[in-house]
Amino acid sequence: MWKKVPVLLAIVVILFPGVAFGGLYDYDPEFNAWLLLFPGEVNLGLPQRHPSGGDYWETRSPLNIAFQCLRFRRGWQVSINGGDFKSGNHTIRRQEMEWRVSPGNYESMKPAGQEVILARSQDYPGYEWGLFYFMLNFRMLLDEWAPAGEYSSEMRVTFFCW
Repeated sequence: MWKKVPVLLAIVVILFPGVAFGGLYDYDPEFNAWLLLFPGEVNLGLPQRHPSGGDYWETRSPLNIAFQCLRFRRGWQVSINGGDFKSGNHTIRRQEMEWRVSPGNYESMKPAGQEVILARSQDYPGYEWGLFYFMLNFRMLLDEWAPAGEYSSEMRVTFFCW
């Protein structure tokens, strides 16, 4: 039995690297669609000085998103949604954060509760059935002082096929 464990572990790492390294995997048999996110947690690290003044935080390693929808009828869409950042009684609004699909430019997040569309089938005419892979980076620049603390927020990446 114990001789099979390294072989099984190697198969999991090869077939599902995101899951093996702390990611999330989801599969929908109706549309033969899957979504893989890794790592499962995004860390903005320690503050850095911004040239224009103030501090900013930026992801050390991006959120990797891989997906494919092989049986869609009209289209597909990948979006991100979530709440404000909280630490005890203190809040930093979500729109203080920016996002970008590497190597693109940063764009502002929408307020808490509003989704941001990361990709959709209309953006890739003729390649809608392809395998897609994005590296999603985040940055937060605070123009005003915020109390120190460990701020956190839960965000959801949603993949729709229809």
